[in-house]
Amino acid sequence: MPDWSRIGSLLDFCAAYYTTQLVRCAAFSFVLIGFVMLLRKVVFSRRTFIRGLLWSSFLLIPFLGKLKLFYENAAVLRMTWRVTHGTMTCLWADRIYMVGIFAAAIYIFGKRLHLRKSVAGMERVSLDNSVVSVTDMNVTPFTVGLFAPKIVIPKVMLESYSREELRSVIQHGGQHKEKGGEDIGTG
Repeated sequence: MPDWSRIGSLLDFCAAYYTTQLVRCAAFSFVLIGFVMLLRKVVFSRRTFIRGLLWSSFLLIPFLGKLKLFYENAAVLRMTWRVTHGTMTCLWADRIYMVGIFAAAIYIFGKRLHLRKSVAGMERVSLDNSVVSVTDMNVTPFTVGLFAPKIVIPKVMLESYSREELRSVIQHGGQHKEKGGEDIGTG
């Protein structure tokens, strides 16, 4: 027989821990966005590549919880003490926050499944030795799928764009094969 009080305590701990981590990451991302915008405007205003490269600093945000800076630096601990204290004492807020996170994840997963089913039912066309899905919807071309990506283009684009323009769309989608046929037809 499971000990429900221990399971509840574990869930409370997990909710408090993850809420603390996510709130800290959100706070640091606000500070980082201000810093990046300042550097882009003042220091690197004429350096386009570096201005774009500064956005890659946000890749560090998800790993903040693993950095020693987060837990072994007295200044950071003082700055985030209220967040930590608040998440440890207001467990009801942590629970609501985590339920919201799970609900959002389920919603996004459901939307992705719906999109995948929609793309599976679309007409397929062969363009330069690549197969693309064609839709009647008013959308921009996009790629869907992680392991077996599929390019989706609107029918209007297929009918009005030249072969070279369509080839650019396919190359941008990452599905173009170098040695392939030149004809465009349904498949």
